[in-house]
Amino acid sequence: MDKNKIILIDKPYGVTSHKVVSILRKKLDLKKIGHAGTLDPSASGLLICCVGKATKISQYLMGQNKTYEVDVVLGATSSTYDDEGELTNITSTTPSKEMIEKCVLQFVGKIKQKPPIYSAIKIKGQKLYQYARKGIEVEIQPRSITVFNIQVQSIEKNIVSLLVHCEKGTYIRSLAHDIGQSLGCGGYAKNIRRLQSGDFSLAQAKPLNQVLEMSAEEIVSNGISIFEALTKAFISIEVNETQVVDIRNGKKLHGLPAMVDGMILFHTANHEAIAIAQSQNQEVILKRVF
Repeated sequence: MDKNKIILIDKPYGVTSHKVVSILRKKLDLKKIGHAGTLDPSASGLLICCVGKATKISQYLMGQNKTYEVDVVLGATSSTYDDEGELTNITSTTPSKEMIEKCVLQFVGKIKQKPPIYSAIKIKGQKLYQYARKGIEVEIQPRSITVFNIQVQSIEKNIVSLLVHCEKGTYIRSLAHDIGQSLGCGGYAKNIRRLQSGDFSLAQAKPLNQVLEMSAEEIVSNGISIFEALTKAFISIEVNETQVVDIRNGKKLHGLPAMVDGMILFHTANHEAIAIAQSQNQEVILKRVF
């Protein structure tokens, strides 16, 4: 049984990404499992888990663009930027629909964003939430991120439901907070749900409670191969048996077609992933060998 797969999980609210990985390790009796992008316990949705040799591609999957749903609750500020924090500056004043829609557009494009103080980003060797728990104030530098699109799906009283398409590194909690600040009434995130990451969608994922009832064979058979995971985003090149041996021995490959710059997936005729490489100025540099 080939366990080198991508397993897509619909993570529920209240469960850490690490807990999901621990469950899979126990179910599959395998230690080499990780995920390609953390989802906070207060968020739900698509969690990409990499099993066995598939852990070697996690950094490539992690860098892909994401899509989220989120409810922005207006009328208060949260210490954690979501509904789990202490609420302050509470007001009953709610901006008009026109004001909200105009404000949201200001956050589309390349913008500066400060991560929440309750986050895992490290400053001077410590995670931000560790400073926050100790009551220590630290200066958080804003980071450049890109939000490709925001759709206002509905506005019900003081709750604005958004669909956000953004790049890796975007904090949806910070986006909700910043929208509230811009509107002058405060705001925080609730019901954050990741719908998509790169070529993977939530529709392909299995709910965690369903995975708990599955056998190891069923979990793996529902997984996605390394070839399937990368073939859309990478240049796919089939290699013969001699070339496979050369790749695994670190030798320079000959007889490759001329190619544009980009990431390459070398694979066999049977779609077995052999290696990831980068093509630059017609030079091929191996990055990962499976």
